Amino acid sequence: MKITVSKDSMGWIYPTTAWQTMEIKNMSANALSVDTKEFYVGVRVVDAITVH
Repeated sequence: MKITVSKDSMGWIYPTTAWQTMEIKNMSANALSVDTKEFYVGVRVVDAITVH
């Protein structure tokens, strides 16, 4: 499905049965969007995961 990967740019992610993470550079969490018009998906906001 398509999601915002950077400002004004959509990219593809591929669902799997395992949890995945993606680093989004130079963009706030509020700017993230998912193409729910073309894909039958639900979107849920969760707390950010910090990787050290």
